[in-house]
Amino acid sequence: MEEKDIIRRNIRLKAFFKALSLDVEIYGNINTPAIIYNDSLVLSCYVKNFDLIFTDAPKGGVEQFRYKLLHNQEFNEQQIDLINNWLHNYTHRPCFRVMVTGTNLYLAGFNFINKERTPENQYPVFSEFGFRYYFDINYAQGIIDDYSSDTLNLELV
Repeated sequence: MEEKDIIRRNIRLKAFFKALSLDVEIYGNINTPAIIYNDSLVLSCYVKNFDLIFTDAPKGGVEQFRYKLLHNQEFNEQQIDLINNWLHNYTHRPCFRVMVTGTNLYLAGFNFINKERTPENQYPVFSEFGFRYYFDINYAQGIIDDYSSDTLNLELV
């Protein structure tokens, strides 16, 4: 697919979940975005061209059903029930954020003191939006361990 088609598809993907009143974030690679629900779960679904494919588990799950992503997505009660059942009864992968304790600030990236990209030369940047999601709890915990201090208390959410 061309980039303009991928952008159009991802706009429809976001609109699909908005039509269901589900809070999702389209995150990561625009070609294969992670669909993050309520800032805490990577939904077990993926896009292929303009199809949204729902699976029973993350990473290699079996397809349960699919929808074509349309310009004006509408749902009947049966479709809403099917998607809600999938959302609440199938396995989805957790994701994590690094937060400054007592604030609404989350790790959004790193700036570097010089061109050498080593931990000693980088410092974290925090924001209320545009933050990073981590799919490996140990990796996220490692960032907390590396950057927490007496003046910067970080936690995993």
